[in-house]
Amino acid sequence: MASKLSCVKYVVVIFNFLFLLCGIAVAAMGAYTIFNSEDLSALIGDSMLKKGAYLLLAAGGAVILISTVGCFGALTENKCLLVLYFVVLLMTFLVQAVAGIMGFVFYGQLETYLKSHVEETMNTKYGRKGFNLITLAVDKMQMEFECCGFNSPEDWKNATYFNSSSAVPISCCVDMTVNDCNKVINNSTMYTQGCFPKLLSWVQGNIDIVGGLGIGVALFQLLGLSFTFCLCLRAGKGSRSRS
Repeated sequence: MASKLSCVKYVVVIFNFLFLLCGIAVAAMGAYTIFNSEDLSALIGDSMLKKGAYLLLAAGGAVILISTVGCFGALTENKCLLVLYFVVLLMTFLVQAVAGIMGFVFYGQLETYLKSHVEETMNTKYGRKGFNLITLAVDKMQMEFECCGFNSPEDWKNATYFNSSSAVPISCCVDMTVNDCNKVINNSTMYTQGCFPKLLSWVQGNIDIVGGLGIGVALFQLLGLSFTFCLCLRAGKGSRSRS
C-alpha cells in the first residue's frame, strides 16, 4: 500500500511541475499580447483581443496557483489540500470547456466580424482627428502584411477622412522612399492585394495556437484529476489503516 501511494504521489508531483510550466506559458502569452497589441487591438477591437489576453493571464495565474497547491498537497499527503486541489482543478476544467465552446462558436463568426468591424474602422477612422492609434495600426498592418486597403487599394476612395491628393496612404508603397509612390494605383510601386485575407489568416493562426495550448492544458488537467482522485482514495485508506 505504502509503495503504491508513494508512486502515485510522485506522479502527481511530476504532473504538477509540468502543469506549472503550462501555466507559466499561458500567463506569458497573455502578458505578451497585452503589452504588444495596443495598435492591433485598436484596429480589431479591445473587446476581442484585450479581454482574451487578460483571460489568458488570469488562467495562467490560476494554473500556477493550483499546481503549487497540488505539489504541496501531494508531497505532504494532506487529504484536505488534495480534495481542495481536485475541486478547484475540476472547476477550472469546466470553465475552460465552456470557454472553448464559446471560442469555437466565435471562430465561426470571425470572418463576418472582421469584415464588418475592421472595414468600417478603416473607412471611417483612418486619418480622423483623435484616432491616431488606429491610423498607426492600419499603416503598420499594410506595411507588415504587404497589403493595401481592406479588400483592395480601391477601398481608399471610400475612406471618409483620407483627404489626400494621393490614391492610397504611403504605407501601401513597396518602397516608401520613392517619390510619389502612392500617387496612383500601380502594381510596380505599391501593394495591390487587400489586407483582409492576410489579417484573417493571422488572427486564425493565433487563435489556433491559443486553442492548441488550451487543449494541451485540458489534457493535463484530466490526467491531474485522475491521479489526484487516486491519491485522495489511497491517502484516505492509508490514514484509516494507520489509525
